[in-house]
Amino acid sequence: MWYNLSLNPRERRCTLYRLLPLLGDLGLGLIVYVCISFVYDQTSPLAFGLAVFLSFAPDLDALAEISRRGKVAASADHPVDHREVLHKPLIWLLVTGGLWMWFGYYGAIAFFAILFHFLHDSVLTGWGVPWLAPFSKTRFKFFVDEANTESFARRNWVRTWTPEELTRMIIAHGDENWIKNLYLRPTPASVIEYSMFGISLVLLTWHLFA
Repeated sequence: MWYNLSLNPRERRCTLYRLLPLLGDLGLGLIVYVCISFVYDQTSPLAFGLAVFLSFAPDLDALAEISRRGKVAASADHPVDHREVLHKPLIWLLVTGGLWMWFGYYGAIAFFAILFHFLHDSVLTGWGVPWLAPFSKTRFKFFVDEANTESFARRNWVRTWTPEELTRMIIAHGDENWIKNLYLRPTPASVIEYSMFGISLVLLTWHLFA
């Protein structure tokens, strides 16, 4: 499990760092909630919960891997990325776009929470997003080097991988310890995602108390 209350304090600290990748998605969900609430001049605990839940929802397919392996990591030991079952942006955006048209405020929160989750997955960590699924399984990732090890690499605006190419890339460059290597030291991913989370807390505080 990611976090187990039966662990001793040292073991808990070692386990808690696995939650660090969630801060970026959570921060984006909170930013969406505050910005949409400002635009619509509304606020609602339900909308807050919706924004937080949908900022994580596409990653619920990772729970199966967590239950089997105790972690999520695509590597030579496990050359499979969890972003297959629920990472279908066209379907999510079509449904939430319809909700936006019908329900306004709540639908807008749903649409943008989902949109920013997929954009986030397409830029920083992970193995890209199949933006054209279910019509194509090709993964797209932006601003990354050929080995998917350096974000914001120059002259590399878009990388694409077919399923076969993705498997070979994961075997060659996947990292079982990606959370520790990306989030426990300054990297583009850690700096940007921690900053987004900090900004989201500032905006949420302003929204609640201004």
